Amino acid sequence: MNYSSNSLKSKIFALFLATFVLSTHAGEGNLNFYGQRGVHKTQSAQTLGHGRFGLGLLLEGAKSLNSLIEDENSGFRENGNSNPYGISEYFGGNVYTLLSFGISNYFDASISFPVYLEQLQVENVDGSQDAGAAGWGDVFISTKWSVPFDDNYPFNLAGLVGFGISTGTRHGYDLGKTNTYGPWIRDPMFVRLENRSLNPQWPYSTQNYFGRFGLAASFDFDKTKAEVPIMIHINGTNRQVFGTDGGDYPNVWSFSTALEWTPVEFISGFVEYYRDIPINGPDESTNLSTFSFGTAFHLGKSLDLQFGTQLFIGDKDKYTDELHINLSDKAYYSARLIPDYLIFGGIIGKIYTAEPKKEVKPEYRNPDTDGDKLCDPWVSETGKQQEFANTCKGIDLCPYESGPKENKGCPVQEVKVEAVPAPIILFTATPDVVQKGNSVTLTWQVTNATSVSIDGVGEVQASGTRKMKPTENTVYKLTAVGEGGTQTATADVEIAAGPLPIILFTASSESVQIGQPVTLKWQVTNATEVNISGGVGKVQLKGSKQLKPTETATYTLTAVGEGGTQTEAITVEITAAPVIEARVNLQGVTFGSGNATLTANAKKILDGVAEQLLANPKVKIEIQGHTDNVGNPRANQDLSERRAKAVVGYLATKGVKMTRMRAVGYGQDVPIADNATADGRELNRRIEMVRVDD
Repeated sequence: MNYSSNSLKSKIFALFLATFVLSTHAGEGNLNFYGQRGVHKTQSAQTLGHGRFGLGLLLEGAKSLNSLIEDENSGFRENGNSNPYGISEYFGGNVYTLLSFGISNYFDASISFPVYLEQLQVENVDGSQDAGAAGWGDVFISTKWSVPFDDNYPFNLAGLVGFGISTGTRHGYDLGKTNTYGPWIRDPMFVRLENRSLNPQWPYSTQNYFGRFGLAASFDFDKTKAEVPIMIHINGTNRQVFGTDGGDYPNVWSFSTALEWTPVEFISGFVEYYRDIPINGPDESTNLSTFSFGTAFHLGKSLDLQFGTQLFIGDKDKYTDELHINLSDKAYYSARLIPDYLIFGGIIGKIYTAEPKKEVKPEYRNPDTDGDKLCDPWVSETGKQQEFANTCKGIDLCPYESGPKENKGCPVQEVKVEAVPAPIILFTATPDVVQKGNSVTLTWQVTNATSVSIDGVGEVQASGTRKMKPTENTVYKLTAVGEGGTQTATADVEIAAGPLPIILFTASSESVQIGQPVTLKWQVTNATEVNISGGVGKVQLKGSKQLKPTETATYTLTAVGEGGTQTEAITVEITAAPVIEARVNLQGVTFGSGNATLTANAKKILDGVAEQLLANPKVKIEIQGHTDNVGNPRANQDLSERRAKAVVGYLATKGVKMTRMRAVGYGQDVPIADNATADGRELNRRIEMVRVDD
């Protein structure tokens, strides 16, 4: 089948667009068919990371035999017989078991073990015959060696070294000993390309070990200034078979590139182009190119589901000769081992035994601002003298002006020589603006004084420090007295304003019937006092209060704190109580047969009756019980009284006072319908509520 250039471009563009619609972000990346980070058959230059492991099961399969067989009618023939076999049904698939190991942040390894399966139905061999087979594939070990770039650098580069161990099922040259058959779908890495009719080889697995060597590069646009969640991966590898038969296997270069889009956290998607390029052998120009696209769902941190499709876009008219099927006799055919399309998917589990520690760079603070080898006061205050011992020593009382050590780091000022010098004062408060309740440190150094005192502290030494906790704006005053006179100095401390109170004030309902309760709830922060109007008064910062307003009322909560006063108001509207009629037949208030036990439906009806009575606190009622005429009249009288009392008792449990109710039983004496019919008797079995407050 031939594809025009425009048709192929349109197809690739449509698949690319579909992938972008379906794919989203995967924080830890995907694991590919080799068991390492990457997409499908393209390796990422990033490793799993130290202490991270993966365990997975990936599957791929195709159903079209016609996309593999060269010519079903002419190429699929019985040995020594010109009559062709017919193939009515076919399915081929592969299962890959993966295990990966994160040895360090810059090295990981994986092991993949494939199992090949197929089932087909062959005709013209004693009728119709089912044929099926399964075989082990070659174990493939892949390692990745990543260049240790900085984690924030968008570019990654890694070396790829892999080895195939010949464990797979093979076709022997002697057809009588053949125990498996094709056509089996294969990754190009396990396919030989030479003409089998001249020198039969093992197209499904190699006879010897083989190696795969190459480089992988990745670029993460999310780590650039653009911060676009897209990664691009590029691979270039070479495969060679070792041993005496290695020369029969073509020297194959492979190239692949993939784009991985990651805009959100739990889904990711990709598109990939992969091609094998053999450089020796009888058919050097064979094109084994594939195009793939897919998506993965990351179910939490440790479980991934993957789905995708691979399309074969290489040479579809070149086949491997002398393949066979072991039926009643041998059947030979020519076939491709890569179908036009296949579906792949699987599940990956991730295990994290060690989480990488994020390096937190400490904020640098200059310990010697003026560079005079004396430490700024904050070094002593924070206990970091030992940390900066190689940079500075002592305490610099003038941290922003250089000065000699003997002058405590302060510049030497020229003073006139007097017979008796006046006291010299250095007095500071650090910090000079604090929240209420926080500490400030007073630091002073006094010379030429015989006594030193600080208001609010008292007599102190000529130099020292003292922690204070001011509750309001304060001016600390230091007085130094010496032979040369008296000097004073002040240090101002400002108390920063506190935050405004924050109020959460709600009512259980903004409209209730008269006599019904309403519950106020509140929660206040940043306050020292809380009051609620409407008869509530002073309350705690958090609480609730149930009220029964008799008229529409507005409740205002006032919160007072250091940052000021805040208020919040709620209005509760009082509506008129429902009218209770003079006589009401409480239909639906029923009992168990022959007893006074209320049914569940009866209790629901009485709940509504109780609400009406509570909304009309002045109404008094009489609950009357009535029966039909079935049974003993005295027993009916007793039953009606017990049922009336059961109703009164239930209403009392709902808050209706007993002083407002009385229970009376009338038995069968006051019917409202004919007891001769079933419908009439049902109407006579009733509970009535009669107002008696008039």
